Amino acid sequence: MEYIVSYLTADFPHRDKFVGFFMALFGAQTVANGRNKNRDMAWFHALFLSACVGYGGSIFTPWMFGRPISLFFNDFNAASIFVAFYLMHYTPMVHAFNSFPGRLSITMLSTLFRATGVKSFCTIAFEASKGTPSQLGYDIMIIGPILFPTLLGNMGALFLNGLDLLKNGIPFAFQQTLFNATFYHFFVHDKDGIIGVTLRDLINTVPAIKFGLSDDKFALLVVSTIMHINAIMKMPEFAGSKFTLFRPIGYILKTIFFMNSYYGIQISNNETKVSKEKKVKTN
Repeated sequence: MEYIVSYLTADFPHRDKFVGFFMALFGAQTVANGRNKNRDMAWFHALFLSACVGYGGSIFTPWMFGRPISLFFNDFNAASIFVAFYLMHYTPMVHAFNSFPGRLSITMLSTLFRATGVKSFCTIAFEASKGTPSQLGYDIMIIGPILFPTLLGNMGALFLNGLDLLKNGIPFAFQQTLFNATFYHFFVHDKDGIIGVTLRDLINTVPAIKFGLSDDKFALLVVSTIMHINAIMKMPEFAGSKFTLFRPIGYILKTIFFMNSYYGIQISNNETKVSKEKKVKTN
């Protein structure tokens, strides 16, 4: 169990380089098996898209805070983008990466990269607003430290797909980061507010649940565990792409706030999406 906790909290040597390289592999694999599956894309186009998918959040989100883009100051990660792209597009290694063990490894280690990103970017936003109470009357700023990592987790996909990414509702990655960033922010940063105090009190009622970890390490363990479960279960060998732990939360919230349809719009339960599309085409 100790090794599992150490992995999920990224507590092992050279973790930044390790997970950074696998995040680059994830970006290259996504493009190689998706937009460039027929290998008809110009190599530089495919390389640029690979970088945006793998490191989109790290590239674009810091601009919002006027912070340096970490990729420009990390030769290892920048080089990893080129190496991962080459291995995935021009060598037989693509077969190893596309095998089940290869995809599982890339899925897990790129997920660990994202989990540590939730922690890092939530903390950056909180530190930037530290000492300033929320205009909503709470002790700490609420929305910024949650929204910042949420944007980080979707910037690559948003850059790749544009606003069409949102046409079917809240993307899964957005839901996941929103939930995890909210938990991490209140559990770690809300020292005196009722939400943070209540969360920590509830956790502390369960003996040994924290494995002796500090609050920030335990919060990362929770975030990383949730993200790994979702990522692994979404693989085709398991539950598939439609799996999500957050569907009940979305259903409950939409029911509570009566958001199942727009006000004044009545949609028959028997009317299918296909039939609605046919009506639109006919009109």
